Amino acid sequence: MRLKAERAAEEKRLEEDFKQKLMQKFAEDERLEQMNAQKRRMRELEHRREVERLWQEKLSIFKAQRELEV
Repeated sequence: MRLKAERAAEEKRLEEDFKQKLMQKFAEDERLEQMNAQKRRMRELEHRREVERLWQEKLSIFKAQRELEV
């Protein structure tokens, strides 16, 4: 009977350890997911700024060419 109780206690401890490790893994995955989402948003913002800068550059070149033609 004592052996049976020890086995049950060991199984319970293993179950708790397993659940704890999975919860830590899921928390870490979630943290990484949030970090990746933030990096993606930052890259999108950088791309938008670069597109706007390039557009302004192209527009100024176009205006300068128009001025020369006039």
